[in-house]
Amino acid sequence: PASPRLPPQSCVFVRNLPAEQWSLEAVRRIFEACGPPAAIRLPKKGKAAIRFKTAAAAAAAAARDGEEIGGRKVRVLLTSALADPEAEAEEARANAAEEEKAAAVALALAEGSNSASSSAAASEDESEDESQHAQHAAGGGAGAGGSDPAAPAAAPDPSSLQ
Repeated sequence: PASPRLPPQSCVFVRNLPAEQWSLEAVRRIFEACGPPAAIRLPKKGKAAIRFKTAAAAAAAAARDGEEIGGRKVRVLLTSALADPEAEAEEARANAAEEEKAAAVALALAEGSNSASSSAAASEDESEDESQHAQHAAGGGAGAGGSDPAAPAAAPDPSSLQ
């Protein structure tokens, strides 16, 4: 059976509860004067998430923010879910930071890959140039009986044309 829909902002998150007040029974007892709770969770020591049946009950509980309970000043934050709104915001920031890092790494890898292939192409061009220089220096360059058929022939010596 589906649970009835609860109005938005019908939850509160409580922090800084003293250890002796950190139980389902104690939390229910402390906050039931605000209105009947529909659900209570105790996610971590000293913290409680309470869903009320009405938004007015949740607002009444949130009005207890800063009240001293068991010798400790408790924080009561109005929220729309049975979760710690500050922890959710921190988790969202952490997830966004991780996504940014992943995007930066992917970009760096892509740029590194492009520069590596550019470097390899430049290296091949330099090797080809060095090889041609070596052929010319050895007298085997174009126009002197070299092996490069695409190279232009050397101009004949004008004194031999007479």
